[in-house]
Amino acid sequence: NYNELLKYLCSKNVIRKKVKCPRCQNILQLKDGELFFQCAKHYYKKIQKRKYKRVTCNFKISALYGTWFSHGHLSMDVICRLICYVIMSNAPRQLFLQRELSISS
Repeated sequence: NYNELLKYLCSKNVIRKKVKCPRCQNILQLKDGELFFQCAKHYYKKIQKRKYKRVTCNFKISALYGTWFSHGHLSMDVICRLICYVIMSNAPRQLFLQRELSISS
């Protein structure tokens, strides 16, 4: 189950649960089933000496940013299965992994 995998990876600190918005310093929480943080906080920005403008922060970042999932071309569940197979199976395992995960060498 994909949501269970996300919860497990968050509990092991592979994927971050919280991130701080660099624009407005708001703490963003990861929602269930989503892989991105999005800030929609309203704040006031000074535009002249006494004038302020209400601005909406539209900061968005992937939860996978900065992890080893971010540059991979495989899905997260395939990568986790690959790691489990490499840890648990004996050598030679290349043909087994190619056939089981439908990947090329």
